[in-house]
Amino acid sequence: MTKESLAPSTPSPEKKVTGIKIEAAIQREDNDVFLDLRITNQTQGPLSDFAVKFNSNTFKIQPATPELPINKVDPGQTREGRVPLNFEGATNNTPPGFPFKIQIALKTNVDILIFFVPCSLSVLLVSNQKELKKINLSPL
Repeated sequence: MTKESLAPSTPSPEKKVTGIKIEAAIQREDNDVFLDLRITNQTQGPLSDFAVKFNSNTFKIQPATPELPINKVDPGQTREGRVPLNFEGATNNTPPGFPFKIQIALKTNVDILIFFVPCSLSVLLVSNQKELKKINLSPL
């Protein structure tokens, strides 16, 4: 899993909450793309009410649903969840940078955390011949 973490000592910009560690990766399995999340709670209280949102991006990647399959993370616990993604979001009409990163907002009961997740372009490229036929390529 590719890791991009908010260090436990890094306060969020909103409420200055510390002690929430986020590890995230965007991965492909067959023809499906997912956001894999691992959340570690090093705060004094439980975390709950999770929702995720992506900022507009070049490839229009977004969660298929904003809810995370994680109910609650008690202090000292780590939970993992997988969110299916689709390519029906808003575009920012800019060429992708290298490395390509997606800005993600994670809402909890205590704060909204904003972080970037690097994404390999190979995860986004279509490798299925059936899908390739759907893409309209004009001759050079």
